[in-house]
Amino acid sequence: ALTTEHFMITSFLSGLPLNNSGTQVNRKLGQQLQIIANLSGQVKKVPGYDDILFEMLEQCQEYLSEERYTTPDEKYRYLRALPVIMLLIDNVPSPDDAQAAQPVNVFKDKRADKKALQKLFKRYPVVPEYGDMAIDMGQILNKCENFPEGDSDSWGVEPPLHGPVSRLYAIGSTFFEDQAKHSRHISIMAQINVKL
Repeated sequence: ALTTEHFMITSFLSGLPLNNSGTQVNRKLGQQLQIIANLSGQVKKVPGYDDILFEMLEQCQEYLSEERYTTPDEKYRYLRALPVIMLLIDNVPSPDDAQAAQPVNVFKDKRADKKALQKLFKRYPVVPEYGDMAIDMGQILNKCENFPEGDSDSWGVEPPLHGPVSRLYAIGSTFFEDQAKHSRHISIMAQINVKL
């Protein structure tokens, strides 16, 4: 029974998507994107799906900008929903699909308040998910087919461990500075110890 479950999990995780640099994204994000891809295929079969999703996007954005939430968990729930809703809305139908929905570019559509969304994505590039786990909003947003590659800075999408925002939360981005500070501290402590 355990080997069957192991096989099912490994086969589920084997279809992990690749990010723009060609490397595998982390497993958690891979699972989320696989679920979103399946959901997206089903949602796009519903007539007028984009109107409903644009209303959801507007409600999340409005609640966040007007601070209409009572707990931080509720606030982060709205933030986590933003890139997923945008990913579901964004649609480039395949040419061979006869029943495909109309193409929708969530980044150019007038129903989305682009400036307000960009402000939220720049303000909260990393959002807590559960416990000490967090999601990078830009990683999900970057999976949209119509994502403007040249405009990624205005959406808060930056290369990992290189931008000014990542220096605030990523321990690895300041490793060498911290190591140098530690070495200086140890030498000062050794000098004080000798004097004593």
